[in-house]
Amino acid sequence: MANSQRIDADVFSLVFEGHEAFGNFMRLRDGAIVQSLNMELRLRIEEEQECVLGVFMQAIYDQLSGVEGGRGPEEVIVPFFPDREFAGRKLHIPQRGDKGALLELSRKNAAALRHERLRKEEFANPQEHTDRILDRVRQDLGMDVRPEHIECFDNSNLQGT
Repeated sequence: MANSQRIDADVFSLVFEGHEAFGNFMRLRDGAIVQSLNMELRLRIEEEQECVLGVFMQAIYDQLSGVEGGRGPEEVIVPFFPDREFAGRKLHIPQRGDKGALLELSRKNAAALRHERLRKEEFANPQEHTDRILDRVRQDLGMDVRPEHIECFDNSNLQGT
């Protein structure tokens, strides 16, 4: 992918699912994505999203410390500010435009990682997958307890009676 603005930036995004977070990192040089990494993170109980983003960013920068002399672009695009500062880097939260589109692309990459992980889990552990879906139905419908029995009724063949 290339960007017409010839942006040099690092882009970070996270998608949260239960006690896990799925992160995506992209590095742009002259508007082109030259590097992309995905990472799964296990969350501690009641861990703040800002802390998770800080840990994710630090892990990526530690991993890349030997690449390109360990120094990436000065500009960093994030969905929200992390709980720590990164010396020599300017963090930016775009609202729209090309940088907003880059952040959205990164978020979609993280969501794709999450989706792939859940799809694999569905086949590896079907009961846990079923439990996760039923918990989501309970949350979405505002129920106090998880549904154990669901009935459906098709009224399309009653012809108005």
